[in-house]
Amino acid sequence: MIGEFAFILVLFAIYLSECIFLPAGHSSVFKRSIRGRWRISLPPSPVSSACRVVIEGLLPQLGSVFVAEPAPPLISLSGVCCSLGGPDAEFSKYIDFANAEPFLSKGCTVSSGSEVVCFSGTEQQAQLLSDLLANLKASESTKRDALITADLRRMLDTRRAAQRWRAYKKASGFLSLGSWTMFGTLVALFVILVLLRFQAVAVWPLAVLMLVVIPHTTYVFYRVHLIFFRRKVEDRWKRIVLMFLTPPACIRAGDFIAHELFAGFHSLAVSRVLLDDAGSRDFAARTLREMMYPLDIDDHKYSCAAAEWAKAKWMKVVWEWMEQEFGDPRQLIDAPRKATANCVCYCPRCLTQYLFLRTSCSDCPGIAVKPFC
Repeated sequence: MIGEFAFILVLFAIYLSECIFLPAGHSSVFKRSIRGRWRISLPPSPVSSACRVVIEGLLPQLGSVFVAEPAPPLISLSGVCCSLGGPDAEFSKYIDFANAEPFLSKGCTVSSGSEVVCFSGTEQQAQLLSDLLANLKASESTKRDALITADLRRMLDTRRAAQRWRAYKKASGFLSLGSWTMFGTLVALFVILVLLRFQAVAVWPLAVLMLVVIPHTTYVFYRVHLIFFRRKVEDRWKRIVLMFLTPPACIRAGDFIAHELFAGFHSLAVSRVLLDDAGSRDFAARTLREMMYPLDIDDHKYSCAAAEWAKAKWMKVVWEWMEQEFGDPRQLIDAPRKATANCVCYCPRCLTQYLFLRTSCSDCPGIAVKPFC
């Protein structure tokens, strides 16, 4: 009896571990509710050192979508600004394309020789970035502006993101059958073992069913994963081995694919696909405010002309995208409605309101407050 009880606890612990994730610090996480509605969980403030833990729903098909890049790296016509020591480093270095060694990606790290360029949130995004930098290095300087602009617009291509999401929903329908079957089998297994006082001999039909579901689910997972992540061979086989060794992982087969489905896209484009119009509009407004009013801790790291050019280019592309999606972007960043009649000023970045006049926001270093008109 003790052995069977320990077996149940082990299976439950394995399944629970597949529902807990530590996303990259700057990731936006889109989570789906039981009713099928999506909401976004924003990354913590740059001034905060808090660590996020994402706990997904225990039912199948309630996984999350991670979008790891809050903004593209600072790539200019002549080179790229890179952080020294990681994404939260206090200093940066500039790598000129003319003198740069070949750009490569290993895991989530993009490097040029021994120099680390940046750390991406996903391996696929790191691969896309290294390919772009390699193309820029090999191209003529007169063609780099068009290449950078095209890549930034690709990140914000809502139509392509929607097509990818529709393809995933169609393909994941085949995975959902195996996921729900495995989930129901495990629930029935636990119930029978408890009701029959842990007589394992009574559950052999369920064990046979599991032996059928596991290879079916792994085969379908292989085919679907190949469609969306053809180059991620190692990750594909790692997941397949995991599902054979720990059958509860089959329940999360569709979620394994959804996690990095939008690698290479910006969260603005993903929000237009997953969130409703009001939710995506609010997220776009927040993103625009953060871009227009950067924190002092962000500005002091990148003060060279190349970085300013890259930030201006990104702002231009985002502004054009918002005009196309929402109309005049200035309407997104209008002054908020007063929380009380006594409020006299507000922060244009986080929208915190104050009852007394002050010069700067207490939560946003270096951001001057604005008075209500």
